[in-house]
This record gives sequence, C-alpha cells and structure tokens, in this order.
Amino acid sequence: MSVEPGKIRRAIGCMTGTSLDALDIALIRASGKGLSLSVTIEGFISVSLGDLAPKLRMVAEQHPFSAGELKKLEYDFSLFHLKAIQKLKKDRAIDLIILHGQTIYHNPPYSWQMINPSVIAHGLRVNTVHDLRAADLAIGGEGAPITPLADFILFRNKSMRTAIVNLGGFCNITTIPKFADNKINAESLFKWSRCITGKDICLCNQLLDRISRDGFKQEYDEGGKNAATGRILAKAYAELYGKLLLQSNSGKSLGSHDSTVGWFDNYSSVENPADLARTACAAIAAVICQDTKCDLMVLAGGGVHNKTLINELRRKATFRVQSSENYGINPSQREALEIAVLGLLCQDRVPITLPQITGVMDSPVSGSWVLP
Repeated sequence: MSVEPGKIRRAIGCMTGTSLDALDIALIRASGKGLSLSVTIEGFISVSLGDLAPKLRMVAEQHPFSAGELKKLEYDFSLFHLKAIQKLKKDRAIDLIILHGQTIYHNPPYSWQMINPSVIAHGLRVNTVHDLRAADLAIGGEGAPITPLADFILFRNKSMRTAIVNLGGFCNITTIPKFADNKINAESLFKWSRCITGKDICLCNQLLDRISRDGFKQEYDEGGKNAATGRILAKAYAELYGKLLLQSNSGKSLGSHDSTVGWFDNYSSVENPADLARTACAAIAAVICQDTKCDLMVLAGGGVHNKTLINELRRKATFRVQSSENYGINPSQREALEIAVLGLLCQDRVPITLPQITGVMDSPVSGSWVLP
C-alpha cells in the first residue's frame, strides 16, 4: 500500500469516546507523508448513539452479556458507523477509513475496541484500518494514549512549550517542546517527536456525567450550569483530589475499571448534587494543572463545553489557556480528526506509539487492515 509521492489523500476517521455521547466522524484532506503530513478538515458530523449508548455502557461496566448478544451489538454498532459515514462521504472518493471502535475494556495487556471493520470496508469498498492499539499492547506497551504523535503534527509551536489536554471521559495530555529547529525535514521531525511526552491523567467526563445522570437525571451537565450553582465540599474535594492524583502518578493508561475510584458512591447521597458536581470540577482541574508544565495549554474534548470546569482550570493555571479553536480545530472534532491522521501514518509505515509515552521498548507499525 505504498503512497505515490505528491498524492493528495482523503481519509475518514471515526471515534466514539468513553463518554458514549456520539459517533464523531471527520473527513480530512492530507498532503505529504509521514511526520511531514499537512492536514485540513473537509467535513465533520457527530451522530448521537441513541439506543446503542446504554447497551455499550453496560458492556463497558462489565454487565454480563451472552456471546450472541455481544456479536449482535458489535454488528449493529458497525452498521451504525457505515450509515453515518455514508452521510458524510456522499459521492466523494475516499482513500482510507480509520476506525477506533468503542473501548469497552482497557486494562493492559488486555484491551477491546469493539467494531467489525468488514461491515464498513466492504459496505463502502474502501480500504480500512482499525485496532490501532493492539500492536503496542502485544509487545508490552500500555496501548495509550495514542494521540500524541497526531498532536505533534497538528499543534507543534516554534515559540512555546505546548500542552494539549483532552477533556474526555478520561483526561489525557500531550506536551510538545518548543519546535525550535528551522530545518523542517524528516530527520528533524523524528528527533523532535522523541521529545514529546504524554499520558493519561485522571477521570474527567466519566465522573461528571455519572454525577449528572444520578443527581440531575440528565446525560450530562450542559455547560456546567448545575455545577456552577454548587459549592466545593472540603472533605469530598480532598478525598477526590488524592484519588485522582494517584491515577495521574500511576504511569498507567486508564480504562473503564478506573471510572469511579470508589469516591462517587461515598458521596452520592449528598443533599445537593450540584455541590458534588462543583467539587468534582475543582478536583479534576487541580490535578490537571498540577500535572502540567508548559507555556500554553490547548484544550479539546467535550469537557471544553463545561464552563464550570474551564473556569476552575483558568483559576488554577499558571500558564496561558486557550481552546483548540485557536488552531482552527473545533474541540469536539479533535479526536476523530486525529484518528484519521493516525491511520495515514499507519499507511505510511510510521509507528504511531512512542516509547517514552506507552512504555513500549520498540515502537511497532500499528493497525489491522481490511482491503475490499
């Protein structure tokens, strides 16, 4: 699958996060190859998972399902992808489709991103790559986070040390040093990519959404409006901060088994759930800022829309904080866009995981392919 020099490629990246709110699909146009990729976004849609969401959440929470039920859910979820991609693709020629799948279990070396790529690849007659974590996991890596190299391609900055913080179901961070080398070639790009750091930090929207579902009977706290009316509970804050800090310092990638840290159940009977939401926003922001050393923090992910969380971050930050919008990237579109970028890197035979981030000894070329 070698790529012709100078070829313009169009790729579609698909992502559903641990928050299980929607399937995000990005269509990108890319020139160049490998770490020299230059990317523009040509289309994006976000489609609610509807009735699939509660079933996928139950699987992720380890409720029992029969083998038949799991395979039916996988097929229905894959067919949902196919129909959504068709809406975005229309009659455009696409070179590659990249599928993340739904993470329903992640505890290295075991990880499962549910998807049936053949449904999509053969339905659209487009080469498709999936299972982007598997190779790293197979040779001893954590398999996550996988986005730092895509962050490097999209966000590197010549004048500032930049941290890209994804406020998703879990919060993760990529830190990129000042890209001070004036010689932008394959050798210098490789050298600087080895200076990237990144890791999972702690629970984020998984916890905030759990509070919202239980306390407000809403799937999520829109705009953080409920949390804004609450107050910070000192004891609950101290306990949650300590638990989230342990997650951040663990050096491990986080998964569904990390989704409550034994804190929510201890305080779920609090009289005013808004207090619990405000306390969680404050503790999450404190751990993120404690873990971030940069000149500029770029925020992305669904948590960007929670104004209470963002206000807490700005209050605690000792650096500039801005949205990925400043780079022309909608915060809600970043992950799907970066999944598309990672797929193109796989096609170019560039390893997408980094030893200093996932702990893998020798970065492998990732991805499993369906070539219809």
